[in-house]
Amino acid sequence: MPRIVSVWLPQWPVHRWLTAEQRRPHHRPVDPDAPFVLADGSDAPRITAVNPAAAASGLAVGETLADARARIGALQVRLAEPAADARALARLALWATRYTPSVAPFREPGGTDGFFLDVTGATHLMGGEESLLADLAWRLSAFGLPARLAIAETPGTAWAVSHFGRTSPTIVPAGAEAQTLAPLPVEGLCLAPDDALALRRLGFKRIGDLIGKPRAPFAARFEKDLLRRLD
Repeated sequence: MPRIVSVWLPQWPVHRWLTAEQRRPHHRPVDPDAPFVLADGSDAPRITAVNPAAAASGLAVGETLADARARIGALQVRLAEPAADARALARLALWATRYTPSVAPFREPGGTDGFFLDVTGATHLMGGEESLLADLAWRLSAFGLPARLAIAETPGTAWAVSHFGRTSPTIVPAGAEAQTLAPLPVEGLCLAPDDALALRRLGFKRIGDLIGKPRAPFAARFEKDLLRRLD
């Protein structure tokens, strides 16, 4: 029976950037307790990450930087560094091989802010699943990394629960996938944003709204990823 852990680090790009800043001179140091965002380098830049203060102010990933600045005049903005984020995440994933040799960072569209651990047959070495998750959460917290953890039979279920479940860490028993996923939003299927929006416009807001429905209409309207991820 496969067992997969999803480790989501919701503050990963911001944490990595602030940590790197401590090692380099900067003319305008960032105040981590005030609203701070990372933005891409496009002609019409959009926010790629927000710190807790910015999130509390109502800012969100994907929002245009112009709109964000109109709402928060003193907003701190720095250029996102996705390549540096990916390299640092790869190093963290290598560290996580202390639990299992099978570790893989998330890939798009699941985000580049976490990783999977295949702990099949290895949890007994840590005293069971609950003990493994507790140890992993404690060590990440010691690094200053807020993390949401879930373990399930499939990467998709573990990813969805780590991102949208009510509690962390969460252990999803074998055979309880559909029951666990049903109340979660359709975004838990790790879909492209346009597909998730289209489902909501059609009235499908929860994963449970899709379970058991005839497949042909979805296959005709959406890319094959929708049904593959639901499966």
